[in-house]
Amino acid sequence: MKTDEALKGDAEKQEVAPVDSSLDNELNALEAEAAPDQQAIVETEKKQEQVSSAKDEYYGVLKIALTPLPALMCPNWDIQPQEIEALCEAYAVACAKQWPDGMEEMGPWVGAALTTVVVVAPRLAIPPRPPKKQLKGGSSDGSTENKER
Repeated sequence: MKTDEALKGDAEKQEVAPVDSSLDNELNALEAEAAPDQQAIVETEKKQEQVSSAKDEYYGVLKIALTPLPALMCPNWDIQPQEIEALCEAYAVACAKQWPDGMEEMGPWVGAALTTVVVVAPRLAIPPRPPKKQLKGGSSDGSTENKER
């Protein structure tokens, strides 16, 4: 049997093989390949968060715009609030996919049109001008008619 000193001497005699440089190169290549994949994953996650935020923004605008429309435009259809919410959700997803940065990316005209819908839609059933008062012996436009005819 060898003593501890003999084993120690044998270990010193054995040289540790240097790490093969081709293995280092291969490891570096694999890390370089993984880096773009990780970067793509991070970019995808950021885009999904952005789309989700835009979807919430569009949902709010669409809900304001679409909630009063059925009662004003087609009251006999009896469209339920759940149906309006489903429409808002579907169109919010579509808008968020088309314009993931939110309404800012739409451009001024589309944003202006949506804002107009939000402002005007709740007022569609209200006449734009108050009714004119009937004048005695005349029509509502202020002219007098000959009653002898």
